[in-house]
Amino acid sequence: MARSRFLTSILVCVLAAVAVICGLNLIRFATMNAVSSPERIVAALAPFTDKQGVGALARESLARIAQKSTPDRLEEALADHLSVAPASTYEWALLAQIRLNAGEGLDKAQAALLLSNLTGPNEAGVMSLRAVIGLSIWDVLSPSLKRAVIADAVGGWDDIGEHQRQALSKLLAVADEKTHQDIRAALMFADPKGQKISADLGLEPAAQ
Repeated sequence: MARSRFLTSILVCVLAAVAVICGLNLIRFATMNAVSSPERIVAALAPFTDKQGVGALARESLARIAQKSTPDRLEEALADHLSVAPASTYEWALLAQIRLNAGEGLDKAQAALLLSNLTGPNEAGVMSLRAVIGLSIWDVLSPSLKRAVIADAVGGWDDIGEHQRQALSKLLAVADEKTHQDIRAALMFADPKGQKISADLGLEPAAQ
């Protein structure tokens, strides 16, 4: 009985500590999110992208910054952060997206995407972004990176919003039939829900 009460007390203390940590993260996140320049925002928010309770908010904030700021300033800010925190999975994926959007070359985007997969292959909240990036440049990916992108698509599909799904579907609509077949086959081989993802992307063959 005494042992049971002791274990219960330990559990309560652990839960209280977790709640305190989450609360501190929320307070620090709110403070950091108030800074102004893109460089300072990236530097301030990057440490929060994998924190419990605020990770999703930090990722959303960085994604909004990526849409509004000039690519060169953001890329420099992310590169600075990654030079001291090379295991930052989300930041590598965001860097891949920025490089792709800026038209810097597919090789650079691929390199950042690969590093994101290597540093956090199963990290929730990042898989969906990598899936969108990877599927959009499917034809140039290496076989190993294609497998990683398919795993991201299966694991992160529920986190991809309808707007992103429609945009990705339109992008893939202009790809050739071989690309459609490759992605469809990879999805269906990887997971039972691969067929649904394929249908959502408009890759299923038309009914005769």
